[in-house]
Amino acid sequence: MRHDLFIGVGLGVLLTLALLGVVIWFGLRLIRGRVPSGLQPARPRPLKGWDYRMRLRTLENEALDASSFRDQTLFLNFWATWCAPCVAELPSIERLMDRLADANVAFACVTTEPLEKVKAFASRRPARLPIYVLADDTPPIFESRSIPATFIVKDGDIISQHIGAARWDTDEMVAMLAGSPVLPSARLRAKWERRLPPVEPPWTHWRLFGEGDQETFIADVPAEDVAGAVRLVASNYRSFSQIFAVLIRFASDGSCVPSKPRTVISSPADTVP
Repeated sequence: MRHDLFIGVGLGVLLTLALLGVVIWFGLRLIRGRVPSGLQPARPRPLKGWDYRMRLRTLENEALDASSFRDQTLFLNFWATWCAPCVAELPSIERLMDRLADANVAFACVTTEPLEKVKAFASRRPARLPIYVLADDTPPIFESRSIPATFIVKDGDIISQHIGAARWDTDEMVAMLAGSPVLPSARLRAKWERRLPPVEPPWTHWRLFGEGDQETFIADVPAEDVAGAVRLVASNYRSFSQIFAVLIRFASDGSCVPSKPRTVISSPADTVP
């Protein structure tokens, strides 16, 4: 009897442990499914009112005042050598800097750590990013509970801020810093291209026109340049609630013969990248 009791208790313990293992396994899978993999795109959050008061020191221990960035758009990143997410996003910041080599954009990666520690880090990981050590307290407008913390400053206004690591070398970020129109995602461009009429002779050119609340545009593109037509739609998609495409050809008598208008952008929902 006692032997059977021990066997029953042992089997119960084994079944309980097996059930607990299954619960833990499903729990870990659920957690991993909810945690995003890789670096995520930065989301803009506007702030205003920085006076450019911030003293920095270069890795050569030379003094630098942040007012020297006043005439440029400033990519300001607060980071630390011990912060794994900070270090993980540095390569994408370098790639962003390379893409903006000809733009009026300054980069500053700022840490509050001792200069010698930062120099040792930089010697182990050669980087072309401008790395600085903060000489004073962090300006109140840049205070955050965590790092990395990145701010885009233009004319004293913080036009974007992002707390946490991000993938910085995106087309949207390049456009924001360079001051050029933000192009939509490849998914939307492909969607718009499918909405264009098929091109066959004797069409000579596209005519694209839009209707919005305040303005209308008309532009012509050679018929064979489908990509050019899509780019033209993409560069104007934020301004119009509707954009139409018409193919044009000239008849033998010199008259203009248009195709039936085809809607490319039909609602504001199309403008969400």
